[in-house]
Amino acid sequence: MMQWKSRMVALLLVLAQHSVKVCSHKLMSSEEKLMRDLAALWRVEEWEGEDICSWSGVTCKEIEVKGLAGTSQQQAIQSIRVSGVCQHFDDESTCVLPSYITKFRAIEHLYLAGNGFYGSIPADIGSVSSLKSLFLNSNNLVGAIPSSIGKLKNLEKLHLNSNKLSGSIPREIGGATSLHQLELQQNELTGSIPDTIGELKSLVQLDLNENELEGEIPPALGALKELHRLFLADNLLHGDIPAELLGPHMVHLKKVDLSNNKLKGFVPLGVCKLGDLILLRLSGNAELEGNVPECDAPYGPYADEENKKHCKSQIKDMCRGLSRHDEF
Repeated sequence: MMQWKSRMVALLLVLAQHSVKVCSHKLMSSEEKLMRDLAALWRVEEWEGEDICSWSGVTCKEIEVKGLAGTSQQQAIQSIRVSGVCQHFDDESTCVLPSYITKFRAIEHLYLAGNGFYGSIPADIGSVSSLKSLFLNSNNLVGAIPSSIGKLKNLEKLHLNSNKLSGSIPREIGGATSLHQLELQQNELTGSIPDTIGELKSLVQLDLNENELEGEIPPALGALKELHRLFLADNLLHGDIPAELLGPHMVHLKKVDLSNNKLKGFVPLGVCKLGDLILLRLSGNAELEGNVPECDAPYGPYADEENKKHCKSQIKDMCRGLSRHDEF
């Protein structure tokens, strides 16, 4: 009898501990309110039910919360992924990216591409220090890129491409030192490329295509030794191609597109040392002089066909059969 009672007591203790654990791991009330506000604003049909952490495209994680009663474990939103939101609106201009999107306490990933959102990027986006991925591409966002983005020390992927963003690229962006991908193409950005981008030592992909950027290509971009892809095409860039940009230290460069600018001068000789280069696009720069350097670089078969005018007859093997390969 005593043994049976002991087992019952032990079982009750386990159940009590489990009950406390479940209770303490409830989604924070502030996060729950934010998610329900978003669900109502964006009219996401899949976002319903009591358990927000099980909603489509939503994940949660445990965090420590300090209160008057001590430290407890609670759930917070970790990532949000949603697309096609504005297609459900009769007036899509009322479909906006709300400013309170920055109020999530520990969010790491915001995948909000392809929704058609109107409005601007919240000025205080830099307050979301936990952010690792920010995908706001393929929307209708206007206004400037907030300078506070430079405060996002954990940010690895920033995709703001295919919007209607204007103004200059903020110099402060050089503070987001964990960036691997910076995609700002297909906007209406003006001004020069800030040399502070050269401080993003982990950058693998830089895409500024199809803007209205002007000035010279900053030699500081040559400090991006991890860079694989560099796309600066269809802008108003002028001056020489910096030797640092295509120097032998840029050993990881695979694809470079500088086409349709106002570049002049000669192609740097350092391009001969870029053994991984498979695409070099230079067309649409009427003032470029001379020839592609005489070397056995492997980028010939993948080069822009308009590069032919920069090829010497002595390197006809490198230039033979040039064709377009948009392997971006």
